[in-house]
Amino acid sequence: MRKPDDRTDRWLVVGAGPSGLSVSLALRRAGGAFEGIEAGSAVGGTWNMDNPGSGMYESAHFISSAARSGWADLPMPDHYPTYPRWWEIRDYIHGWAAHHGLARHYAFDTRVVNAVPVGSGDGELWDVTLSTGEVRRYRGLVACPGFQRVPNVPAYPGTFAGEARHSQTYKSAAEFRGIRVMVVGAGNSAVDIAVDAAVSADRAASCAAWSAA
Repeated sequence: MRKPDDRTDRWLVVGAGPSGLSVSLALRRAGGAFEGIEAGSAVGGTWNMDNPGSGMYESAHFISSAARSGWADLPMPDHYPTYPRWWEIRDYIHGWAAHHGLARHYAFDTRVVNAVPVGSGDGELWDVTLSTGEVRRYRGLVACPGFQRVPNVPAYPGTFAGEARHSQTYKSAAEFRGIRVMVVGAGNSAVDIAVDAAVSADRAASCAAWSAA
């Protein structure tokens, strides 16, 4: 087994979305040594549409008001609409991270392949295997990879000749042109996508829940 690179003098922060960036700033302010990794090519997490695993789509927007959201030390710009569009949130996150110089703490285009606790109790460390092939041992690990990165696709009986997909793979209403669409679910993304389908698809329907019983 490959001997881990000893980095037990620092913590690892996984993810450069809003949570990971907030943790990184908190660690730095507390004087804690750390470094971060991010699967995408820049900070922003799911709000970067081109990030691997991003569930962002063209019609997405924030669901809480700009005046009541964001970081207290750098509020969202006054010219933002009440419910900002996805790219405005992306740009805001980029600006806040740049304001605090957080990107320099991160290695981008890098994933955690495996993370295993080593030891027990107060002496517990973490052996982390990266997509680069490196194995590192850290003092601790803070996981902020985003809960929407891996889609939860339901199983259903019978056969279906059409395309079944998760909202995480959806990007644009143009994808619905010339087809009939059923949207299953009534969460925020389902409602947005149902509206897009109603405008662009040949025919659109929706239902609030799925049952395979």
